[in-house]
Amino acid sequence: MAESVSAKAVIAFTASGNTAFRMARERPNLLLVVMTPDLNVKRRLSLLWGAYPFLSKVQGYEAAIQEAKEIIRSKKIAKKGDAIVIVAGMPFGIAGSTNSIRVVDI
Repeated sequence: MAESVSAKAVIAFTASGNTAFRMARERPNLLLVVMTPDLNVKRRLSLLWGAYPFLSKVQGYEAAIQEAKEIIRSKKIAKKGDAIVIVAGMPFGIAGSTNSIRVVDI
């Protein structure tokens, strides 16, 4: 899906890191930005192929998306008007609940 919408990156929100591990296993051609609230998970993800982990400091789905968009802009991964794909779980913040994919414009 990310390739069909010409997304600049895939953003994965993960509490345990499993979502990012499963995505990286497929060796995507896109940048994989991983947001997690757990410092230990962030450290483990820094060893993951193609992943750029960041520590998330907010709670809530919409706030997390805004935080990810700010990081993406500040790191010059994507610019205004570019598309990104968001992968997360609902209810948000619960490990093992990844069930949502969404295309968002920066």
